[in-house]
Amino acid sequence: MNGLQGEQGAHAAVLDPARPTEGCCTTFLAFGNGAAASMVYSGYDHFDSDEFHFWIGESGQPKTAAHASSRRSLRQSTADTAEAAVRAQRYGYGSPFWKAIQSAHRPHQPHFGVLIATCEKADARPSADGVLLYTHDGVQEVALPAGQSVPGYGDVLDEMVAAVQGQAAAVHDGRWGRDTLAVCLAILQSAREGREIFLPAA
Repeated sequence: MNGLQGEQGAHAAVLDPARPTEGCCTTFLAFGNGAAASMVYSGYDHFDSDEFHFWIGESGQPKTAAHASSRRSLRQSTADTAEAAVRAQRYGYGSPFWKAIQSAHRPHQPHFGVLIATCEKADARPSADGVLLYTHDGVQEVALPAGQSVPGYGDVLDEMVAAVQGQAAAVHDGRWGRDTLAVCLAILQSAREGREIFLPAA
């Protein structure tokens, strides 16, 4: 998001009285260079979008359909334990969840829902281990090179090390983080005020 400039409109909703904060949103982004994006997110664990992603989980691990399993497990385990503690114990670093990912044989690349990019000559979306390109000639898959560590997570650390050692500029630098935060705050502002938010050039 370097060089962020444009406008966005969003709608967010609070659908769980037990968690009185925004849990889902629909957002439209228009950038100053003519690019645009639409995003839909729900954190209520009703529909599992991994159904559209080859049943590969967010962290790259194979999974089976278990709709609303997170809500059920939280409902059963938070009677006498804070929800944050349950989440940290189950999903935090060193938890059984992370150990299962690290012990898995070559986990797939991580993802966060369904992503489709429309370009001049093709549409593209992530596959389990690469990128699917939909062109005038049909569909082809471009495999991603395998890293030395857990896909996705190890790549980010390798990027940081390369930047610190002066080998390459970081893609996810401070400006990228600032612009990402600006978009998140603008989504909340747009939803609460019911209007488009214009972001100045960074």
